[in-house]
Amino acid sequence: MRCAVAFAVIVLGCHGSRSQQPPPPTAPSEAASPQLVAPAQTAAPTGPAPSASAPLALSAPAPADGALSVTALRAATPSPGSVARLRGYVVKRYSCPPCPPKAQCKPCMGDNIVLSDDATLHTLYDLDDRDVIVFTDAPMAFTLGAQVTISVQVLDRQQSNRGVRDLQLINDAASEDCPHASPAPASPCNRARGRPCTYPSGRSDCRRNIATCADQRWVVRCFE
Repeated sequence: MRCAVAFAVIVLGCHGSRSQQPPPPTAPSEAASPQLVAPAQTAAPTGPAPSASAPLALSAPAPADGALSVTALRAATPSPGSVARLRGYVVKRYSCPPCPPKAQCKPCMGDNIVLSDDATLHTLYDLDDRDVIVFTDAPMAFTLGAQVTISVQVLDRQQSNRGVRDLQLINDAASEDCPHASPAPASPCNRARGRPCTYPSGRSDCRRNIATCADQRWVVRCFE
């Protein structure tokens, strides 16, 4: 009897052990508790973060001759005494009216031209950031509407140009030299009106020819 009971206990114990299935094996990474997720790896930045106030690099190359537009010259805020090459359109010319000796005449700002990035001609001094006044002794030697490249010197005063000091023309491009021979009347010229050219006339009725540039045309007169 005792043997039968013992045998039953053994049999039941065996069946019980078979009914308990072992848990499925787990990967070593899943066995850790709690489970940690590694953050995504990002490339380290190679420089400081861009700023909205940082200056932008200019992609356009500088002109080969170093000439600046009027806008660029204004932005550079040149110091007194400096010299710059300037390119623009001649949109206005002004010559002070003559003042007779001992007469009381209205003060004149000085002979000048208005140089602009815009080719539209001006009738008044309605200037903006694209325009600048350049003082010159020969404003009428320039052709209205023409694009020119000139050299200017920055003066110490600021009485005419808004936002930039006054500019004085350096006469390296405004007036041409006298021709080697007497020019033909009415032929094109680019020389100051007050700087005539003198030539032998080769005639018996006058000693020499006087050539004067007026409104970009040579005027030739015989001087007896």
